Amino acid sequence: MYNKIIKLTDNNFNDYIISCLNFILVDFWAEWCSPCKAFSLVLDKIVDEYINLVIAKINVDDNSLVVKKYKIKSIPTSLLFKNGCVVAEKIGSFSLQEMKIFLDKYLL
Repeated sequence: MYNKIIKLTDNNFNDYIISCLNFILVDFWAEWCSPCKAFSLVLDKIVDEYINLVIAKINVDDNSLVVKKYKIKSIPTSLLFKNGCVVAEKIGSFSLQEMKIFLDKYLL
């Protein structure tokens, strides 16, 4: 596996988002969230399909500063970053095909 899914926290979020040269898809999730678990399987399949994409996850229960900063109200929520800025948002759990359509708009 070339890429891997990165774990972000309140402590490392800003530094990582700003320093990353690729697109970053950040998945906001929680252990107790069934749709989050289903969506995690989709992310596991996507991680190696896009060379210019890094996938990261942040647990909303453990990282309230980032959750508040980006006004995350429901999970799963995915934010797509480029050059430290949010370029797209997708709320909910989506199929592999739906995520590919979403990502292809920005990455291809």
